[in-house]
Amino acid sequence: MKRLTLIRHFKSAAAEPWQRDFERPLSARGRRDAGLVGAHLTAWPEGKPDRVVVSAARRTRETAAALAEADAFPKGSEVFEDRIYEAPLEALQAVLAGQPEEAGHVVMVGHNPGMELVLEWLCPGELRPVVTGAVISMELAVDSWREVLPGCGRLLRFVRPVDLGGGPD
Repeated sequence: MKRLTLIRHFKSAAAEPWQRDFERPLSARGRRDAGLVGAHLTAWPEGKPDRVVVSAARRTRETAAALAEADAFPKGSEVFEDRIYEAPLEALQAVLAGQPEEAGHVVMVGHNPGMELVLEWLCPGELRPVVTGAVISMELAVDSWREVLPGCGRLLRFVRPVDLGGGPD
């Protein structure tokens, strides 16, 4: 049995005219929500992940750093993965299949529509809007990351910042 937690980056700042989407930072609200969600994650029975795979975009890197600072996962457990940014489902499937077998619990920090695509692929019928800062935890009925197939997931938790008192200013 493997565990996967999907996290969509927290709210990002609006892009400056000169700024590429890839370089957008978290907004003030995003940083606040990260603290709330990070504190919440430390109490999850799933425990800390073995590996955290993060899109290389600035807002996902800042999301991962804020969650590590809140002790939601071990500092330095992050691995940055270019294939997650603006990724089609096939690229995200390849990222999952390439995880080391010793990792029993993997966190993927990414973007939409990718996080929604992975949720629907693994847990058909559980599709929900994956808003910024949403955390989706699931159990996968597989022993190897290479065995991850459509429908092998069972949703354990779906938490949004608004559920914890965060969200709009």
